[in-house]
Amino acid sequence: RSSAASDVYKRQHDNRIIVSSENYNGVVNPFEATALDLYYSKKWKEVFEHIEKWFLDMPFSSKPIIMGSYIANQLGDTQKAIKLTQAGLIANPHSSIIINNLSYSLALENRIDEAEKVYHKISNLPKSSFDTTNIISLIATRGLINFRKGKIELGRYLYNQSISLAEKSGFKDLATKAQIILTREEILASSDEADSAFNKMQQM
Repeated sequence: RSSAASDVYKRQHDNRIIVSSENYNGVVNPFEATALDLYYSKKWKEVFEHIEKWFLDMPFSSKPIIMGSYIANQLGDTQKAIKLTQAGLIANPHSSIIINNLSYSLALENRIDEAEKVYHKISNLPKSSFDTTNIISLIATRGLINFRKGKIELGRYLYNQSISLAEKSGFKDLATKAQIILTREEILASSDEADSAFNKMQQM
C-alpha cells in the first residue's frame, strides 16, 4: 500500500512517471494511492469514496482527514468538512492542521462561537508542532473568524499578515489562496477595499 502511494507521489513530482489508479487493482486496500491519484488529477468529486475507505483503513492517520476536509471546502460542502475533521480529532486531538481546518469550516458556516472555541485549542499545543505553512494557515483562519464577526479591519490585517508571510517564505500558492479568500470576504462584507483586493488577486 505504501509503495503504491509512493508511486503516485513520485508521479506528482516527476511528470515523466506515468501512474494510474488502475495500476493498483491488485493491491490490498489501495485507497490511499487511488485517493492521491484522483486528487492530483483534480478529480475531486470522485475522491471522497476513496478518502472515506482510506480513513476507515487507517483511522489514526491524519492525511485522509486533511485532504478530505480541504476538498470538501473547495467544493462548498462545509458540512462534510466539519464531520471529517471532527472524526479526525478523535484519533488526532493535537493536530494543528485538523484543528485549524475544523475552525475554518465552522467559520464558513458562521458558527463563530464554535469556531473560536476550537481555534483556542491551538494555544495548548507546543510551538514545536507548528511549521511555517501551519502558521500561515492559522493566521488566515483568525482573519476569517474576525471577518465573520464583523471585525473587518482586523480580519483584513490578519489576512495581509498571512499573505506577507507566505510570500516571504516562498509559498506563492498559499499567498494566492489567502488573497482569493480575502477578496471573497471583502466582497461579502461590501467593504470599500473589495475592488482593491480583487485587483491584487488578479495580479497574483
